[in-house]
Amino acid sequence: MSHTKAITRSEPSLLLFIVDQSGSMDGAIAGQSSSKAQFVADAINRSIYQLAVKATRDASGPRHYFDVGV
Repeated sequence: MSHTKAITRSEPSLLLFIVDQSGSMDGAIAGQSSSKAQFVADAINRSIYQLAVKATRDASGPRHYFDVGV
């Protein structure tokens, strides 16, 4: 059973990113030159950027459709 609900400004959605900050995140990803921490930071930054783009309707900037925590 799936749950769907429209995201509106009167009922914004909450996105909470839980990030591992342990020493193991300093290690490189197999086949990559960047660390796991950098990979996660880039992925979260891209996600937040995409949320801002989706929440923007005109030149006035993003509207309040999402609450974000990291």
